[in-house]
Amino acid sequence: MSKYLIIETNITSEPILAAALEQVGWEMNFAWEHHPEGQPLVGYEGRQRRETAEFIVRRRQLGGASNDLGWKRQPDGKFKVVVSSFDMGKQRTMGIVNEVRDAYAIGEATQKAKAQGYTVTPVKNDQGKVVQLTLARY
Repeated sequence: MSKYLIIETNITSEPILAAALEQVGWEMNFAWEHHPEGQPLVGYEGRQRRETAEFIVRRRQLGGASNDLGWKRQPDGKFKVVVSSFDMGKQRTMGIVNEVRDAYAIGEATQKAKAQGYTVTPVKNDQGKVVQLTLARY
């Protein structure tokens, strides 16, 4: 049984995290769940673990022998990523973690810029990934 590890983040907004998961889930073809009260994560053998999370990508979305992946709110208001030591070495799992982090950062920057009266235009690379935000105020 793999031990769950914690990845610290600067993620604080539940709606922006949900939007990031929705976007990345569509792009990388995985489903995710939101449980406001948190739900136990499930290990690769199908057993519930003591670790819980509010946002969960179930193990069947990650590949054989994987464990659930979760985002859990902390007392300081930030979400941490809860990932098994086994899955830390899996390209798909860590790809999801990194893409969600990037999508969250773009969503948060866009929200803050719009709140300050800017229009925001995303600039994408050849693969369709946002690599820059252009801000303008008229």
